[in-house]
This record gives sequence, C-alpha cells and structure tokens, in this order.
Amino acid sequence: MLCDGRKFGYDTADIPTLLCDLLGLHYQLDLQGAQTVGLSGYTVLLAEISDNTVVFRDPIPPNDPVGSFEVAEVKQALRTAIRRLWAFLLSPDPRIA
Repeated sequence: MLCDGRKFGYDTADIPTLLCDLLGLHYQLDLQGAQTVGLSGYTVLLAEISDNTVVFRDPIPPNDPVGSFEVAEVKQALRTAIRRLWAFLLSPDPRIA
C-alpha cells in the first residue's frame, strides 16, 4: 500500500487475501472514528475517519500522520484496485489484467 509515496504493508499476501483486505477497508470507510488498516492480518496503518475525510497514521507511536484524503477519493482507488484484482483472478491469461 502506498500513501504519499511511502510504502506500508506486508508483501507476502496472496491475491484472494489482498482482495478481502481491500473490500474490508472499503467497508470501514463508511464507519466514523478510528479504524485499523490491515494486510494479511497485520495492522499497517491507522485510519481516522471523520465526515468526508480520512487521515492515515503510522501504527507505531507516536502515530505520525502519513496522509489525508477525501473518503470518496480513497473509495474510488479501492474500487479500481478491486476491479483489477477480480479481472486478474478471473482471466485465463493473467497478463490481460
């Protein structure tokens, strides 16, 4: 996961696990308050969701902010990633995705 040019994540996730993680984050964006962003069961970011804004923070104290975005912008990026992963999973030739 990239956030303002910084990489956060756990690289050994398989594609179905990553798809579930992205769908989970998309769902969380409809909730208000503090959330965790996980990949493969590991917390990689904290998310503070308020009104139409999400602020991502490093999960390691002092929890420095790493980026702030409109919720709609993050949801659109997630939908694009989810569509591309589905295309990859369903394609007989993964190079097509």
